[in-house]
Amino acid sequence: MNKNQVLFFDMADFSVRTDILEAIELVNAFSAYYKVIFGLNENEAIALYKQFNPGAALPDLKTIGQNIFDTMDVDCFVIHTLTNAIAWEKGAISETESLYVAQPKLSTGGGDNFNGGLCFGLLIGLDMEGSLYTANATSGYYVRNAKSPTVEDLMDTLNHWDDLIERP
Repeated sequence: MNKNQVLFFDMADFSVRTDILEAIELVNAFSAYYKVIFGLNENEAIALYKQFNPGAALPDLKTIGQNIFDTMDVDCFVIHTLTNAIAWEKGAISETESLYVAQPKLSTGGGDNFNGGLCFGLLIGLDMEGSLYTANATSGYYVRNAKSPTVEDLMDTLNHWDDLIERP
């Protein structure tokens, strides 16, 4: 067991899958051995909430995220949306605004870039809030420029964060 090693899981689009609860059991099993971070976009989080709570009314996104975190056996659960990102950890919730882009050059792959930015932030030793900023900056740069950022591009994006924020 090495809880210092991090495993990040992104389930991709599972809206047509029938075996998602089996996959969740496998993700949970890794938590006995590693620090597990489980990330979903907003639509995936809603779909998983519905799997965990069949027939229940759909609450706000923070309640959905807390329910998923409480139901799963992971160290951290992350939801990213077009306008924000939220992470639940044992005893803490972190939230950052996203770099929303009204007219993206490319949106396919934005979530993958978010995940890469989150992992990069964690690997360089940032706390979860800092890692969420890194994730949002990585994704925001990607959808704005249709390419993944270099470290220099990422630093420039973070340094100009306030100038780059757009509103839906």
